[in-house]
Amino acid sequence: MVKVTFLIGNGFDLNLGLKTTYSHFWEEYKEVKKDDTEIIKWFKTEVLKDKELWSAAEEAFGECTSNFAKEKYNAEDFCECHENFCRELAKYLHLQENRVEYDKTTPELINRFKEGFENYFSGFRDAKKSEILKYVDSVSQGISYNFVSFNYTEVIDKLVEIIKKRPGVLSKRRVGHNVHENAMGQVLHVHGTIYDDMVLGVNDETQISDKSIFDGYGSEYMDQLIKFNSNQYNERYTDERVFNLLKESDVIYIYGMAIGKTDALWWKRICDLMISRKTLRIIIHKYNAPTDELIRRGFITYSKKCRQEIMSYCELAEEEKKEIESRIFIDRTNIFSCIEGFAKEEIEDCEKDLSEEGSV
Repeated sequence: MVKVTFLIGNGFDLNLGLKTTYSHFWEEYKEVKKDDTEIIKWFKTEVLKDKELWSAAEEAFGECTSNFAKEKYNAEDFCECHENFCRELAKYLHLQENRVEYDKTTPELINRFKEGFENYFSGFRDAKKSEILKYVDSVSQGISYNFVSFNYTEVIDKLVEIIKKRPGVLSKRRVGHNVHENAMGQVLHVHGTIYDDMVLGVNDETQISDKSIFDGYGSEYMDQLIKFNSNQYNERYTDERVFNLLKESDVIYIYGMAIGKTDALWWKRICDLMISRKTLRIIIHKYNAPTDELIRRGFITYSKKCRQEIMSYCELAEEEKKEIESRIFIDRTNIFSCIEGFAKEEIEDCEKDLSEEGSV
């Protein structure tokens, strides 16, 4: 089958109306609690002062190692703060996730969700649409829709599961006189979930400002902060499974994600795949791209910068850059606008404690 894979970032949950940014969580987490240890109190009052810095908590954890070194705190202190942050974040996101009322809104929500991913190419003009679908249209098979989530919530998982349990929800694909069944494929979480194997940190050691706090400690202390290494410790083959899915994909759509340096590993891998697979197309959704209805120059200039941004993570010859740049498309339309604001307004108490649904 043709494989269309969506890389899903926090923009998807925000689009639903969930308050899932680190800035949202920071407002709640920074308040000191009675049962906080002394190191957690120090972390909240001294290290978490800069809201702007902590709006990108993964980078902030790499940078704040210098605060720990300055105060003579060690790897155990750092990991205690990191783990506390992760556990509280998981609880917070659990409450946010519960704002999606699947039972009450299932038919409408599912129909709108599938309308979005089935029409992933709808925002492009004729020439670009033709270029994106060139290979897809040449294959006489159905389409498998897959999702790689960079979120800790399981909103995508639940939506996909509902569709899998409802035969006939997906549109059929007509190629000539033949009709092919489309299918829901895999949902993989790159960084674990709020229930299991949460990974929060940096791409590599170069993004840790002061590694001295880890001196004299086992490698697992620093590796807790490095995403790839942390995934290896989790023993789920997460990295390998995600990479294998990307290798098999014909279209990769990046939605609701910044092309940030803490996920540099994945941007490099995608660029490498584009060199080896000449039919692979990449679409990057950019909600803040300039409008292009009247004069297109601003959008074209912006699109060039976006393509150069992702290509900067890979060592490429000039000819290679030109070739893969022609297969990277910038989409300013929101394919999931039809599910915008679907989450209920008020956050109610969870019916189940987080610990009943799985480990964090």
